[in-house]
Amino acid sequence: MEAMRAVVLVTCVISILSGVLDALKPNARFDRQLRLLLSAVFVLGILTPLSQGTAAFQPDWEPDTETAAVELEAAAAQATQKQAAANLEESLEAMLRQHGIADAQAEAEMYISGDNCIEIEQVTVYCTDPAAAEPLLTDCLGKEVKIHVETAS
Repeated sequence: MEAMRAVVLVTCVISILSGVLDALKPNARFDRQLRLLLSAVFVLGILTPLSQGTAAFQPDWEPDTETAAVELEAAAAQATQKQAAANLEESLEAMLRQHGIADAQAEAEMYISGDNCIEIEQVTVYCTDPAAAEPLLTDCLGKEVKIHVETAS
């Protein structure tokens, strides 16, 4: 901002000086020399504050890439985990509907392991026929996953 003020001030002073000297010029030869001199002063007067402003201007546009990368990776992992859990819940509910358990509601707890694999920790299903749902879920998910089947209220 200071550089722009200096440029405007220099421009005003040179314009006033040019007007005064133009009124005092004695002949045409002096007119050309005066124009050349004032043009040089004008250009230098404008470029000097701009160059000083450019030298002082040091933008900090580079974000902290390491922090940004870690935050982005964590957000992506969380979104992936959430979407995977929603997809598993939807698939389990559809599978139970195909086997005649229409009112089932599934809740899946998942996490992403150290080697970036999605691990199913526990599945809880609420339905009206827990005895029929539990073997279907065990057959679908395996014995490693904790399965809780509860009666829907």
